[in-house]
Amino acid sequence: MSQLEKIISFILNVRPDDKELGNLQNELSKSQIVEFLEKNRSSLEPTLQTLDPRENTLGFIHIMSAIASGPKYNKVLFIQYASDVIRTGSIKQIRLDPKRFSTVCKHFVECCRDTNQPMKAVKLLNLAIGKIAPADHLTPQHAHFARACISAKCYKAALPVLDQFVYLIDPKISGIKSEETRLYYYYGGICYIALKQWEKAIEFFETVIAAPAMMTSAIMVEAYRKLVLVSLIYKGEVGNLPKYTNQSVTRVLKQFCTPYEELGTAFTTRSIEDLNKAIENNLEAFVKDNNLGLVGQVRTALVDQNIKQLTRTYSTITSVGLLENTGLGNVKDAEARILKMVESRGFACKINQQQGYVLFENSGDAYDTDSTVNHLRSHIHEVVLLHKQIASIDRSIEQSDRYVQKLLQGVKFPGDRDTGDTRGMQGMGFHI
Repeated sequence: MSQLEKIISFILNVRPDDKELGNLQNELSKSQIVEFLEKNRSSLEPTLQTLDPRENTLGFIHIMSAIASGPKYNKVLFIQYASDVIRTGSIKQIRLDPKRFSTVCKHFVECCRDTNQPMKAVKLLNLAIGKIAPADHLTPQHAHFARACISAKCYKAALPVLDQFVYLIDPKISGIKSEETRLYYYYGGICYIALKQWEKAIEFFETVIAAPAMMTSAIMVEAYRKLVLVSLIYKGEVGNLPKYTNQSVTRVLKQFCTPYEELGTAFTTRSIEDLNKAIENNLEAFVKDNNLGLVGQVRTALVDQNIKQLTRTYSTITSVGLLENTGLGNVKDAEARILKMVESRGFACKINQQQGYVLFENSGDAYDTDSTVNHLRSHIHEVVLLHKQIASIDRSIEQSDRYVQKLLQGVKFPGDRDTGDTRGMQGMGFHI
């Protein structure tokens, strides 16, 4: 009997109880077994036909992880087997090896993208999230799921997951890595951008940047670039990063994001001419970073904000005055932009084209509708739940033996100080 046949026989003969599964996990995780499977990965696909993804989930994951360790494998077959193990695999067995299950999910998303069926990954990764950990835990599958939604351009499908508050990150349970945590919030921010939920996008990008880290990563740089653009679109200013952001990280980010800093500075002048000049001077960088679309929205946002400023300054303004204050090319463009803002309930106005003036009116928004009350009630409920969750976490930390020991010793926890080192930033051409 060959070595591979012995491994498969061992997997098939293990009964699905905790003790035997633990022994199977220990054996399959031994370095010599892992090296053997990866070395012989081209011969592993036929062995999956002999395994049942429901009964032999753990062995299935090990075999698939080994197959995915190489550059070439049958992506169509991989999708089929990964779908089976995600859909029918034993939760108990999956949770014995969350890291390899994450590897399977990651390559599953990539295979679906490469074979032009990304929606399949969206549906199954949503299911995979619940298999790896309780609902209040962040998992690697969160990042894979958000990435799948981006590949499928199905951003609304991400909302039930993105809008669910997760506050526990435990690598021992989910196998999540620091990079995967940041990727989830980065991908999530992109989904919110696509849906024009700017405030949530800002929150997610700030989480990428402000989370404790030993060095500034390329993911953080990409998140900061998008944070600058989204902040200008939504708030009209870049603003400060959260107070708990490491200062050395902030300095490094600004150093590697000079074109975006220049754009932000030009935006503050409220001059379309200055903004256009900043865009022209840094056009190559914006194109390289795949951010030119957002830069265009920044320009539109400045025009809109200049128009809104006019509504607070004047009750009536001539068409000539409108052009002078907005920087738009002609009256027709200015009127079209105003009508678009009126449709989005930015304000109310009347345009008299014959006499050449615009009359700004009170929009009449009293915020006393049933929808407003329900919106406030929902947010109050969320805040109450969040307070309870934070209080529970705080109590558990205070009762932690490790926390008490560190406190008594006066020792800082890992992540209290960052170096701001940029090693590992694989160039500024980083794309996700």
